[in-house]
Amino acid sequence: MTLLAQEVRATQNPGLGAAIMWRFACGYSSEHTEHAFAPLQLNFLALPIIFHRPLLDLIDGTQRASGLRQFVMKLGDTKEARQDLLFAIQDRAEKWKDVSLESLRIALACRLVRLELDGRLIPLTHTEPSGVPPPAKRMLKNGEKLGAWMSRLSLHEISNMLHVRF
Repeated sequence: MTLLAQEVRATQNPGLGAAIMWRFACGYSSEHTEHAFAPLQLNFLALPIIFHRPLLDLIDGTQRASGLRQFVMKLGDTKEARQDLLFAIQDRAEKWKDVSLESLRIALACRLVRLELDGRLIPLTHTEPSGVPPPAKRMLKNGEKLGAWMSRLSLHEISNMLHVRF
């Protein structure tokens, strides 16, 4: 395995993905007006977005209060139009499906989340992790922010804004 492949595997692995999904579910439930839980299909967007460096940087540079609409508007900003990143989310979600599924399995096995029969993902704790290296901590924080943003919108709105289908 090449050095680059080892580095990618270390930072884009199902274990880290499980933690990101957990923090996504935490952000969703804590920000939802009725404290509802995240629909499972939204969790399959978390890793393709968070593990993509340009999108992660953009999430990091967008205030939590601004929301998903502001994030999407930044992608279409004429100064630095990045619409290609937006339109590629669906393709990345399909390519990352196996990693997302494995991450979900790990999150369930480690009891970070519980999957309800109706397809909602419930975080079993909201306690922030400690001792996390800075790059991973950044991903967890932004996964939570992404979940919070999505909690304010319907599945239909998210699908239209991100150009994805569920």
